[in-house]
Amino acid sequence: MTASLAHVSIDVPNPLQQWIEAQIALGGYDSTSAYLCHLVEQDQERKKREYEHFKSVFDRLGVKTVAEFHALAAKRARELEGDPHEIEVMAFLDSLGDEEEI
Repeated sequence: MTASLAHVSIDVPNPLQQWIEAQIALGGYDSTSAYLCHLVEQDQERKKREYEHFKSVFDRLGVKTVAEFHALAAKRARELEGDPHEIEVMAFLDSLGDEEEI
């Protein structure tokens, strides 16, 4: 079964267009569409790996939400007197939102 295709029109700066054309000319892709689809697929895979990694961490820690992780990380940071790694992890997770379930 072939997926239906949608038409997307984007504007890119000239240097990016030149980069895309170079990738096609090098023979790695048949078209701009093929190149951009490949990049989106790579991004999807990267995000899936990140999700699985954090889910694994959350499972090992016994937490289900970012808020629960924040509470645990804050407790650990206090125990470690503000270990920079713990604080960096907390800052990253702040960007995810408090109630997001992993």
